Amino acid sequence: MSDTNYINVIEEPDWPFIMHGDTSICGSGTVTLSASGAVSYSWDSGSFNDSITVSGGGTYIVTGSNPRGCKKSATFRVTVYELPSADFTFSPDVLDRRNNTITCNSPSLEGVSYLWNMGDGSSGSGSVFEHGYNISSKPLYYLIKLNATDMHNCQDSSFRYVDVIPFIPNVFTPDGDGINDVFMKGFELEIVDRNGLRIFKGKDGWDGYKDGRSANPDTYFYVVYYADSKERCMDIINGTFSGYILTLDQRIAV
Repeated sequence: MSDTNYINVIEEPDWPFIMHGDTSICGSGTVTLSASGAVSYSWDSGSFNDSITVSGGGTYIVTGSNPRGCKKSATFRVTVYELPSADFTFSPDVLDRRNNTITCNSPSLEGVSYLWNMGDGSSGSGSVFEHGYNISSKPLYYLIKLNATDMHNCQDSSFRYVDVIPFIPNVFTPDGDGINDVFMKGFELEIVDRNGLRIFKGKDGWDGYKDGRSANPDTYFYVVYYADSKERCMDIINGTFSGYILTLDQRIAV
């Protein structure tokens, strides 16, 4: 005796199981890995969400199931890259009107591009960059920024302040012609005569008057105070930094 049974076998149609997420990490950053197309998910890290956030390199596997229990797996291979160094030095340490060119230097690394922002609206590229400032009385410092980007698009940045010594003329002519009539306007200033008597103190600049009358042509002494990039109070004596010492030994002729 014999009999025949027929069973219909239906082939499960293919269904999309899609991977999402960047597999590169820069420095101590993180990336989010995710999958879509399934109704449930299981990661080898123990998570059952459709996404995980990771901070380390390695292999991450996610398995997804469709409504009929069919499974698919996807593998993420995450690589961690070190940030490119954006450290730099510059020379000279301070600037003034006569010495207004600065050279910035960062160690050159293969595959790394460098972008400089010099703090006065100008920019440049390369691991070594030279720049000349158009220095007036202010500002008294510039903020220099460097951004380094490598071949993996990993970026790092750093910044430094370069201080500017204010230009102080050794003569001024308060004759009312509108040219060089006021001495060091905008700076905290003290003026004394040769006898040590104070004849001016303030920020409006000295207009050459003493006791309400035009001062006689003579030699006078001054101290100019200002704050550097670290907000330290400085005074200028003989065109150099002298800490907090008030020594009146710089001369101007009027």
